Amino acid sequence: MSKNNLQFVIPARRPVDALKGRLVRSFPLADDGQLFRRRHFFDTFDWRLYRKGLTLEEEQTDRGHRLVLRNLDDSTVLRWVDGVEMPRFARDLRRGPFRERLVEMTAMRALLPVAEIRSHAYQLRLRDAEEKTVARIELELATLNGEVQARRLPKRLRVLPVRGHPGPARKLLRFASKQLELKPVRRSLLDEALAAYGRKPRSYNNKPRVRLSGKEPAEKALRKILRQQLGIIETNVTGARQYIDTEYLHDLRVAVRRTRTLLGRFKRVFTRDQVLPFKREFAWLGEITGPCRDLDVHLLGFEGYLANLEPDLRPALAPVRQFLVHRHAKEQRRLAAWLDSPRFRSLLANWRRFLDAPRTGARDSERPIRAVAAERIWRQYRKVTRLGGAISAESAAAKLHRLRIECKKLRYLLESCRSLYPKKRVTPFIAAVKRLQENLGDFHDFHVQAVALRNIGRQMEEEKLAGRDTLGAIEALAQKLDKMQTRSRREFQGAFEVFDRPRNRRNARQLFRPA
Repeated sequence: MSKNNLQFVIPARRPVDALKGRLVRSFPLADDGQLFRRRHFFDTFDWRLYRKGLTLEEEQTDRGHRLVLRNLDDSTVLRWVDGVEMPRFARDLRRGPFRERLVEMTAMRALLPVAEIRSHAYQLRLRDAEEKTVARIELELATLNGEVQARRLPKRLRVLPVRGHPGPARKLLRFASKQLELKPVRRSLLDEALAAYGRKPRSYNNKPRVRLSGKEPAEKALRKILRQQLGIIETNVTGARQYIDTEYLHDLRVAVRRTRTLLGRFKRVFTRDQVLPFKREFAWLGEITGPCRDLDVHLLGFEGYLANLEPDLRPALAPVRQFLVHRHAKEQRRLAAWLDSPRFRSLLANWRRFLDAPRTGARDSERPIRAVAAERIWRQYRKVTRLGGAISAESAAAKLHRLRIECKKLRYLLESCRSLYPKKRVTPFIAAVKRLQENLGDFHDFHVQAVALRNIGRQMEEEKLAGRDTLGAIEALAQKLDKMQTRSRREFQGAFEVFDRPRNRRNARQLFRPA
């Protein structure tokens, strides 16, 4: 029984009462009356639930209130929890299977309203000879946001199988298709609502997804990539300013870093005088957004901090969380002011004008993008292998930090230009870079967090916000992070050897090495 064929569209001019009458005359159905629903649909800003084929709904009926996780295609209920208001974050729900499933899929992203539907449904039950319910039917009339006739959504007949009784549901499906001559629905109720709102699901993606032709001029291709990154920055400004969730600022900062990397590595595609002011302003943007993001990382990782401490030390960290929250609120106000400032608005406006401007006539502007990209990627790859190969057990931490930055730049170049290369070959290469970058990132993050926690401890001590127990817990946690950093350092050599194995070197030469 295909899930996609459990629902049928009822033509607009076809009376629901007439359909109901034919069903009742043809099957031993019990009439369960009408159910009035108000359904608010929620998803994350980047449509994480929709991408997994799910909907999250806050459903209110005359029978009660519940949160429901459904299959997108056929509205099958997968999980639900009764009597709970929709939280801002999945982690705010009470512990249980519903919460754990939702946290796994949405992580740190806020749950945002995407549509509201009001409907009433005629409910029927199919019974067997023993009066046992073996299938259900709903005839649903839905209206977008409770508005007038012009906003009504297509009526639909829905067959709801009962577990252990597939046969009766199949009979109902055949009857709906053959006798009632109804057509299967082509899109979900949520899709219908979003179309009526004029919204496109999965409209946001924070990854570089620009299709490039290898022969197009490098300047034209680079402008396309940079315009997409500017779009990501602009899309995330409001969420970062209002602190809807932490990922708006994260995505904004990544787009800024990608922009700076592309400007730094494709130097001869634009002239130096043209891009130098923008490079300075994007560096400034990276600086002003840094403090808030650093505090986001501490707060997001606080549960991990507690898990790394002995149980008797964990209560002593409560003042640290309070200190971080207070500092974050202060930095968030400062960030919001910067994102509202004339300087920031001018940066985005001037950058868009530049990207939409006529050609520059720089040295590499008319060369094919495939040739220019290969040179830049190959040069960056060689730098990574040279730096990584020179690191030994005795090397200073600064060398690993530099390698981490160069790995990140290599990954940004690869992701921005991946459409120039065969997917089956470039994807494993990017994955190899990512694995090495993750090891170096762990090493760096453990070090930065340990240093930051010790600094926080000193500040709290100076401001008389921490007692001996709290300071002791901070130092214990910092020492734990020191050990984790040491472990990451020991794992580096193996991670680099995997990255630098012969198959990866051969792949790099064949993909990127200039003739």
